[in-house]
Amino acid sequence: MSRLLPSLQETNRYLAFAVEAAHPVFFKAVSQAVWQHILGFIGSKGAAEAGVWILPDQWNQKAQQGILKATHTHVHACKAALALLHTIEGKPAMARSLGMSGTLAKAQGYLSG
Repeated sequence: MSRLLPSLQETNRYLAFAVEAAHPVFFKAVSQAVWQHILGFIGSKGAAEAGVWILPDQWNQKAQQGILKATHTHVHACKAALALLHTIEGKPAMARSLGMSGTLAKAQGYLSG
């Protein structure tokens, strides 16, 4: 099977985000909460088109920061869904965007530590 031409491939964006909560949260809980809000905000069809992926190897437990990958056409909807996040595991929390980039290396630069 041959590869897609570069002009036909999806263009990804990487969104660095931080979770602010009174208690430390683990990746699984953050991932479930983010997915819940993305599905609630743009729906399952929109989430499928957005190609959302929360990168588990980029989660920094100490700094409570991570990176979300989405297509360039849906990254702003994913950013809005993150802004609507207000609870994780039933406890108050919020997520804020640290920066957006077209490359993973540049997005990692937005993360502290």
